[in-house]
Amino acid sequence: MNRTVTRFWTSSIVVGACLLGGTACGGEPASTPTSESGVATQSVVDNPIDPGSVTQIADAVRGQNLELTGEKDVTAQVCPTAGCTGATAFDQATFLKFPTTGRATTYAGAQDSAYQVLDLVVTFPESTPPDVRTKYENAVRVTVR
Repeated sequence: MNRTVTRFWTSSIVVGACLLGGTACGGEPASTPTSESGVATQSVVDNPIDPGSVTQIADAVRGQNLELTGEKDVTAQVCPTAGCTGATAFDQATFLKFPTTGRATTYAGAQDSAYQVLDLVVTFPESTPPDVRTKYENAVRVTVR
């Protein structure tokens, strides 16, 4: 076997070991957290993210010269069925905070007028014009990221 072929296979084996979580790369082996019974306790999709509370995000959106009026905590009414940890309704939009990005994605995917960034989902009244909705979506994106 010539040197080029030998180097290729050696490199391929090392890269493969690294991708599989081998310690040959200097890191810890890849694993999924499990409970004592061996059942996975967290998936990659359910990594918790916390860019701020709904109140902090709303304040930052207001700081971008957008109105959020008629604030009302709707956690008790919305979260038991939506799976969120907090929800605040405004005249312009409703902000829902989820425990993980995976749960936010699941909820947002089932809504017609939802916008999701990380663990936050924003829903809009059907009467919201597209250009106004885009302004709020951009403000939320800038705030959360």
